[in-house]
Amino acid sequence: MFLPERLISARALTGVTQTALAETAGVAQSMVSMVEKHQRDFTEQLAVAFSSALALPLEYFTVTPRSIPRDSLHYRKQSGARVSDTARVHELFSEAFRVTESLLDGSGYPRQQLLAVQDDAELLDVARIDELAQQTREILGIAADAPISNVTRALERAGVAVATMNGHDDGFVKHSGVSWSAGRGEAALIGVMQVRGDRDRFTLAHELGHLVLHSFRRSSDPEREANLFAGAFLIPAPQVREHVAHDATLVDLRRVKATWGLSIQAILMRAQAVEQIDAARSQTLWKQLSARGWRKNEPVEVGAESPRLLFRLLQERYGPSPYSAPEIENEMALPVMMLRSLAPSPSTRKPSSSTPRPVAQLPWAGHG
Repeated sequence: MFLPERLISARALTGVTQTALAETAGVAQSMVSMVEKHQRDFTEQLAVAFSSALALPLEYFTVTPRSIPRDSLHYRKQSGARVSDTARVHELFSEAFRVTESLLDGSGYPRQQLLAVQDDAELLDVARIDELAQQTREILGIAADAPISNVTRALERAGVAVATMNGHDDGFVKHSGVSWSAGRGEAALIGVMQVRGDRDRFTLAHELGHLVLHSFRRSSDPEREANLFAGAFLIPAPQVREHVAHDATLVDLRRVKATWGLSIQAILMRAQAVEQIDAARSQTLWKQLSARGWRKNEPVEVGAESPRLLFRLLQERYGPSPYSAPEIENEMALPVMMLRSLAPSPSTRKPSSSTPRPVAQLPWAGHG
């Protein structure tokens, strides 16, 4: 059976209007409209035409993904993000979540057991969020006082899948991340639009904050809470006080960036949050950041991280080169190109040690 709702989602996913689809598929626009409204049968002939026009497998129109209400998704996005682009992000994430659930079923891979915060407060304070971030570190098996060498790997080991959501078009640029969990002990997914290492790590920690703080409670300012959680998760308060002096300079902060993998701006905001840097010193540093052009282009490159879990699950099902398997598109109900984008083949280079290490190396010496 071909589902009219899947035709609507297919157009949202690909950004194609009814008129454009009708023209490419060789049917009247009214036919597309009537199928979507359940006023005409969604026949196999029409499904084949729409499948070809949208470059989607025929099976796309037969699968029923889990319903994820748009207002239940957690986004990290810019204020200027268009509603239509957010709708496309929602559809792509929904498909990624469907694939994630399918791959996890029967795999034996552990499901996430994150905190289920249900505090009554509409807005959590810094101390409470710090406490929850530390508890989350403990659940994920991360030392309380060490840098997280790879945030992506820490999440995946704990059963939180990560999908990359790049390479589609400029509409995704104003979105950084999106996340949703089906519940404790069920599938959880974070989608990240990769930009650069330090920002991606913060986005992952931010979305983790949403999963922990907002899966079971409403907040009057969820974005602020998620940002505070990300800072607390990536660099705990005792380490901020140890490594960031009250009179810290930008040179000091970029050394901290090299070790802990946050942007200088995120470190500065974290130091403000735990009152390690006062308002006057903070204002001076923000002015210096602007004067040096570091608001857009900071020094110290933090290494990019690559998800592995979804690709490894695909390998378990389809062999060492899953994207060469002829049945993958039909069974996953997505084109190979889209699957590759969501679950790219990871780098085969392995770290030389399992001990915590700096996430970046300073490419300079002396003062500056």
